[in-house]
Order: sequence, then C-alpha cells, then structure tokens
Amino acid sequence: MRNPRTGLLDKYIFISAGLVGFSAVLCVVMAFTGAAEDIPFVMGVMGLASFALLFFLSLAYKKSPEDQQRLDKDFFLSLVNLSEEDPKQFYKEFKRLLGHGTRYIILLFVLIFLSIEGIIAIGIEAQVSVGGFGIFVAGLFGVLFTIIKSLYIKYPPVEGYELTAENAPEILETIERARLKNKRAET
Repeated sequence: MRNPRTGLLDKYIFISAGLVGFSAVLCVVMAFTGAAEDIPFVMGVMGLASFALLFFLSLAYKKSPEDQQRLDKDFFLSLVNLSEEDPKQFYKEFKRLLGHGTRYIILLFVLIFLSIEGIIAIGIEAQVSVGGFGIFVAGLFGVLFTIIKSLYIKYPPVEGYELTAENAPEILETIERARLKNKRAET
C-alpha cells in the first residue's frame, strides 16, 4: 500500500510545518533571552514565509490530473482490498489518514493566522501603511472561509422504508433476541 507521507506534496507540507516549529522554538529562546517584544514579528514573518513556501512548492508539484486521478483510484482500490482482507489494519490505516488530513487542516489554519499576523507585524515594525497587503489578507480570509465551509458537508437524509413485522419478520426477531440477551446480561 502506498504511504501518503511519501508524496512530494506531503514532504512540502512537513517542511512548512517544520519551519513553523523552528520559529516556535526560536520564540521560546527569544522569551528567555529578554527579546519578547519581537516575538509577534518573528512568528508572523515565519508564518508568512511558511505559507508562501507551501503555496509556491504546491505550484511546483507537477502532476497531471490524469496521473493524480489514476493514483487516487489505485489508492482507493488498495484501501477497499485492505478493508476486506484485514479490517484491523484497515482501521489503523484509516485513522492514520484521518490524522494526516487533520494535521494538514490545522497547519493551514495556523499558517493563515500567522500570515495575517505577519502582515500586521511588518506594517507596525516598518511604520508604513500596508494597505496594499489588504487584498492579500482578504484572499487569506477567503481561503480560510473556503476551508471552514468545506468541513461542513451535508448530505440529504437517506430515504428508506419502515420495517414492520409483516415485511421483515426475521430482522425484527433477531433484534428482539439481541435485546433480550442484552437485558439478561445486564441483570
């Protein structure tokens, strides 16, 4: 099975996350050395640099849509096969993929907020108007809105039919036996 962490784009994501982590360590060192007033500037600039790095490296990630679609289809089929052959391993892989996606979304949120903070910090430090960056900040808010909106996908309610003793007696008998067995186990 293909490990999603070995993809080139995923390596770019880890590079950006590493840069943010490095800037956090740098800020801790700055706090202990008495330069705490410069921490917002450093975090903001490093966040802006990390976001720009992730953006430009993503542009350099050259995969044709056909290749990506083929890879996605192959990976999906390998997951389906794994779910049938080894459900326990599939569950581990599924949880790992969920964690990977969650880390990516959190990284994007952090980078967007740090980028906005970086633009403000650059404006304060340079004592100039950064109104021209307002369009960039508006774009970042647009990206943030799109990410948040994509997390709330609603599906229409599933339409089904009512189970009654007339149309599904075996299912209702099985449910009743399980309920009674569970009731006896509790007492």
